[in-house]
Amino acid sequence: MSTQYNPSAGANASRHFAEAASRYFAEAFPPPSPMQEQERKHNERNTIRARKAREKRAAIREAKRLAKMREQVEKIEAKKRAKEEAKRLKVEMRKTETAQQKEQRREQRVRAATQASDLRH
Repeated sequence: MSTQYNPSAGANASRHFAEAASRYFAEAFPPPSPMQEQERKHNERNTIRARKAREKRAAIREAKRLAKMREQVEKIEAKKRAKEEAKRLKVEMRKTETAQQKEQRREQRVRAATQASDLRH
């Protein structure tokens, strides 16, 4: 008595296995009761609400951090502007002082020359 190869035997075995598996999972994991389903939806809503709140807090933190950085940059730029302005004023003062000093020296030379010429006469 020889057994012949039956191509549908494999298919039958896999179909039987699939049916058995589905029966097992149906028993092991019954569909949720309406109460469980309601609780799941409630938890899902809470999870979504909590995630949105976390994202909102994170966005506020980020905005504060950026505002602080912007403020620091503005302070630094203000210091630079003040420094440049002081430098410009210093140069301007030096120019005007130089002109005044030139004027004083010229007056001194004129006085000295007039005194010398007075002494000669």
